[in-house]
Amino acid sequence: MRQPAGEEDPEAVEARAAHLGYPLFAKPSTLGSSVGVTKVHGTGELRGALEEAFRYGRKALLERFVEGGREIEVAVLGNDDPVASVAGEIVPRGHEFYSYEAKYLDEEGAELIIPAPIPAETQEEAQRLAVAGFLALDCAGLARVDFFLRQTGGLLVNEINTIPGFTQISMYPKLWEASGVPYPELIDRLPAFLVWVNQQLLPRLKEFIGVEFQLDVDTVRKLAADLVSDNQDVVARLLGSLKVGGLALVAFFVNLLLVPVVLFYLLRDWHALLARVERLIPRQVHAQARALLREVDAVLAEFLRGQLTVILLMSVYYVLALWLARLEFALPIGLITGLLVFIPYVGALAGFVLGSIAALMQFDSLWGVAWVWLAFGVGQALEGMAVTPLLVGERIGLHPVAVIFALLAFGQVFGFFGVLLALPASAALLVGLRHLRTAYLAGPLYGGK
Repeated sequence: MRQPAGEEDPEAVEARAAHLGYPLFAKPSTLGSSVGVTKVHGTGELRGALEEAFRYGRKALLERFVEGGREIEVAVLGNDDPVASVAGEIVPRGHEFYSYEAKYLDEEGAELIIPAPIPAETQEEAQRLAVAGFLALDCAGLARVDFFLRQTGGLLVNEINTIPGFTQISMYPKLWEASGVPYPELIDRLPAFLVWVNQQLLPRLKEFIGVEFQLDVDTVRKLAADLVSDNQDVVARLLGSLKVGGLALVAFFVNLLLVPVVLFYLLRDWHALLARVERLIPRQVHAQARALLREVDAVLAEFLRGQLTVILLMSVYYVLALWLARLEFALPIGLITGLLVFIPYVGALAGFVLGSIAALMQFDSLWGVAWVWLAFGVGQALEGMAVTPLLVGERIGLHPVAVIFALLAFGQVFGFFGVLLALPASAALLVGLRHLRTAYLAGPLYGGK
């Protein structure tokens, strides 16, 4: 069920749950590791369970509880001709089901039994169904197929996990190790999946988006082998990375402490610093220089006020536009985009990337993503062609066309740094040009005297 339907018609939801019967499970339609999954024992627990599931997406599942069901898992490896491992069983200890806590927080929360203590014919049927499900869903590379073994002996397919855990303590490699494929050999066999990706998936992706990709199978194979065969080298790399990261972290906190201190003393002594600079100005041009600097200061102050107004308006726009596009993370992504608009193009680009990722994870079709893209396209057009020229350009005395020209010219000559300085530098130049114009009109060349 989708979130709005679950909220607007709770009686219908309760009726559907009653049809399944209690207890039942409420879970998100995505994610894994039993995140957001709740065992519901009655109607009174249903609303809270659905609220927990809807925290992780707009769709939730209600599933019937399999009374006395045993959790059986089979690993599958391959592409067009996959093979299945022996079956294993998971037995929760001290938990109602194989929950997130049982998997990751409680070391004795579950027991992994490999091979599963089931009849040989049941073992063969589980392997057959695992391969059949793998092919039916057009899976590739690897997957783990989870079943419930009913008390009557029948198998019920629960789910197919296309990205199973792959550490040395995970169920997937343990199943293959029990099947005669040790962890290093399993790692070595996986690049066959990359060959399939290069030959089948990436050509289709090129047709769809027009960009060509190619995975280097040999490099991936070598990296995987290095990770498995040389743990000490991996540890050394991690320690080296930790050292570099630690130094960067120390530098960050040092700057965090120093910047406020420097800012405090700079503000405290600001007028004294200005007085010292003023004493260095030649006396014959002192009055003109003070007047010029005051105008530059006033123009830059107007630029700052205008830029803050742009940030406020664009933040409101992006939050509302993304909310209308039904993006779940409209508020944080809209605020981030709006706050970064003072850096031309960076704010829109950062928001576009974040919004696209969130939309691709949330929506089932490209229409939802397209509405998000439209919100950013309209926002960038408004900010660049209307909001900034009108609110910033007019405050500093620049025509909207001049603002656009300044951004383009400074960016062409000085690159990204020039884009950042385009408007304040143009404002300062504008003050100088005004004084030159005044001097020209008052001079003999114009007046003819």
